[in-house]
Amino acid sequence: MTHYAVTNKRIILQSGIIGRDFKSIDYDKIQNVSVNKGIVGVIFNVGNLRIFTGEFETISFGKHGRSRTKSKHDILRDISDPYNILKDIQSHLSKRKENLYAGRT
Repeated sequence: MTHYAVTNKRIILQSGIIGRDFKSIDYDKIQNVSVNKGIVGVIFNVGNLRIFTGEFETISFGKHGRSRTKSKHDILRDISDPYNILKDIQSHLSKRKENLYAGRT
């Protein structure tokens, strides 16, 4: 189970049932945020929020040492009303960019 919080500076993720893992993603690290909804998500208004920070991971497969590189996303799964959460995050990202271009952080 993953819990999350959206603040004015970052997104905080908490996961795990027995041991708790915390991760924070500062807005200046976020390059892209998207929503994925399947047919069940459309019916129940839930979806997955995918956050890309520019990280990549190498995946090895096969016994001949083959590998491939793919983008790494943090995923918030089964989020209620994901487009509103996306809109909130994009608002924070826009404000951060405006402050950076105005000479303030």
